[in-house]
Amino acid sequence: MKTLANGQWVNNPEISVESFAKSYIDRHVSEELQKSSETTIFRRVEDKFILPKALRKSFTELLSQNLKTDYPDASTKYNFMKSTYFDSANFDMLKHHASKAASRFKIRTREYAPNGKLNKSDFMYMEVKAKSGNVTDKFRIKVPKEDVETFKKGAPITPTVKLIKANPSIGIQELVKRITDINQSMELFHLRPSCETSYNRRAYTDGALNDTGLRITLDEDVNYRILDVMPSSVSSELNKAGEERSPLLSMVDNYNPKEHVIVEIKHQGAGYPDWLTKFLNDNKLQKTNLSKYCWSLTKHATRK
Repeated sequence: MKTLANGQWVNNPEISVESFAKSYIDRHVSEELQKSSETTIFRRVEDKFILPKALRKSFTELLSQNLKTDYPDASTKYNFMKSTYFDSANFDMLKHHASKAASRFKIRTREYAPNGKLNKSDFMYMEVKAKSGNVTDKFRIKVPKEDVETFKKGAPITPTVKLIKANPSIGIQELVKRITDINQSMELFHLRPSCETSYNRRAYTDGALNDTGLRITLDEDVNYRILDVMPSSVSSELNKAGEERSPLLSMVDNYNPKEHVIVEIKHQGAGYPDWLTKFLNDNKLQKTNLSKYCWSLTKHATRK
């Protein structure tokens, strides 16, 4: 990559996905942000478990006894979720996840449909999710739908008056910085829409404000649609067997939407309540590394 310095173009060291993710965390995650009341910034630990559907009823009953449902509207029983993920032509974001790097970064757009009915809106959510170690920092903004569509075609997001008014809890300076990072990552890694996932989500919370407490989600019936052509080199890499076997294959081996529910336990690192720990131990459920995006692409590549 070249940048202008002292009136001349100079070559910069190659920027990797991991180094970009690390610098993103360094720029945006601070003690001040951790204490922020802004509901658009989430910093938390996310643990994932694969729950057999045979245990779903007993687990949801347990959740109902100890937590309350977590939706903006009391009439909502579940949300239908649809996300579009961005990757390069060579699926560098997918490869980066397979490398198990300490720092990760991804961009997606997301739509919510309460009880399966998509509300008419002029906006969609755009999310940037950065991870360093076990801690996840997710930044979310509302973006006009027409801007999202042009963004998918390669145009940068611009902080228009309409976008700024749609995100009143975020300071303009912070909003511009975050949008600049989104645009820069799209240009650096040549990102474009690569995969769309959809699923039904049920959510529970302990009621703590600003996402500082315990939140548990159950995701079912995951479907996907591939939006870009996967190079044969990437497909071959994902299908490797033996010692060179792709670590992403275990996601496909261990998770089947017809047989399992994806459970995400989101917390601040203080541990689980006793009732939750007991259920997990009694049923021998262990934390797993599962990404719906990576699972979808690997499933597509292996045709399992």
